[in-house]
Amino acid sequence: MTKHVNPTETTIAAYDRIAAEYAERWHDAPLDAEIDWFAGYLKPGGLILDVGCGSGRDMAAFAARGFRTVGVDRSAGMLKIAAQKGAGSLVQADARRLPFVAHTFQGV
Repeated sequence: MTKHVNPTETTIAAYDRIAAEYAERWHDAPLDAEIDWFAGYLKPGGLILDVGCGSGRDMAAFAARGFRTVGVDRSAGMLKIAAQKGAGSLVQADARRLPFVAHTFQGV
């Protein structure tokens, strides 16, 4: 008999296992140009949703520029790392079914 493997759950489990290594490896990757470009379309202090926030690296970059952030990820391991950065609110949720009212965020 063939065992059914859920690819979504397999992916989440993989990110849970590698969360610390992933955060360390990508922590210093340059992204200032991308953050500044995106921020240029937003009002100062606006609320940003980071879908698939992972380790919270991008949230921290936006928070450092004065934006308020909410991060969403399915991986509890990644959210644990993101929480250590203290850059905003975190929600464990599926990006396909976000638990927010429409037009809550200025940028996604």
